[in-house]
Amino acid sequence: MGTVSPVIARSTRIKKSKRADAVFLGLLRQLLDTFEDQEEGVRKSLDSEYLHDLRIAVRRTRTLLAHANKTLPAHEVKYFAKEFRWLSDVTGSARDIDVQLLHFDELVQRLPKTQHDDLVPLHNYICERQRAEYRTLNEIMNSIRYRQLICKWRAFSTMTPRTSHKRSNAMRAIGDIAPTYVAEVWGKTEKQGRKLKPYAADNAFHDLRKTGKKLRYLLEFFKDVIPKISVKKIMRDLKHLLERLGSYQDYVVQKDFLVRCRADIVASQTDTTPLDRALKQLIAESVGDEVRLKRDCIIAWQQFSAYAERKCIKKLLRTSQHHRPKKIRLQK
Repeated sequence: MGTVSPVIARSTRIKKSKRADAVFLGLLRQLLDTFEDQEEGVRKSLDSEYLHDLRIAVRRTRTLLAHANKTLPAHEVKYFAKEFRWLSDVTGSARDIDVQLLHFDELVQRLPKTQHDDLVPLHNYICERQRAEYRTLNEIMNSIRYRQLICKWRAFSTMTPRTSHKRSNAMRAIGDIAPTYVAEVWGKTEKQGRKLKPYAADNAFHDLRKTGKKLRYLLEFFKDVIPKISVKKIMRDLKHLLERLGSYQDYVVQKDFLVRCRADIVASQTDTTPLDRALKQLIAESVGDEVRLKRDCIIAWQQFSAYAERKCIKKLLRTSQHHRPKKIRLQK
């Protein structure tokens, strides 16, 4: 299997006084190592966790690049931001089908035992789709665009920070600017969290999940240099919130998938009455799940935001507003 989670593994702590550009490049380098650890497993379809962990490394990289405009060369940041968005897009379908297969047994158990065999055609359909998606993934990973991206990423992340830099944050101490990154993403998280209502559209929950992941990644990246707050507590509540939002997103994706599958399979096969009946039943029963899962998300948000606002984020906001810029020279 792939790594359990491609969290940045550091042998030494990041010092608050370290130059921001050196910290960013070091983190990008470690993310590349994690990414490359997953490649062979994805190519050979060894386990779905390899693709899962590869995509996490891509998301973490994109989060870091989103805050690198004033720290690393603009042209390179723009290029990598565009390419990693592409990589995230083209690997999404394979991960979606992996998730459907991982949850298939749970889906079967929602039906009476007398109907379990009715879903065999669906299982065969999912397996066929998975094989096709991984063939496409291999074509992508063998493409010139992909190989150039990895080669340029390695060269960029291993370059030596310059002794002088045009980017305004490059030579500043990471401890001076990291709190602003967290505070900015928290502001967006809070705005989106307030929109969670029982009647809110699916994308309101999905948007909060995406931003919440970015907040989690930043807290993990810069936990050594942000003010002494209860990072463990806020991370525990944040992970719980993301789990609830993830469950709701899985429900939304699965419901849409079942609707599409029903149309595709029924159109391509002659005798689909048992399968059609089973899929209709599963889709109809999912309505009750939506109400419950939305409620769980709203409760988890209320728990997380109450503690974050009271104990953590206000301190970060004060810190980010009062830090004076301080440039750090490279030591010879």
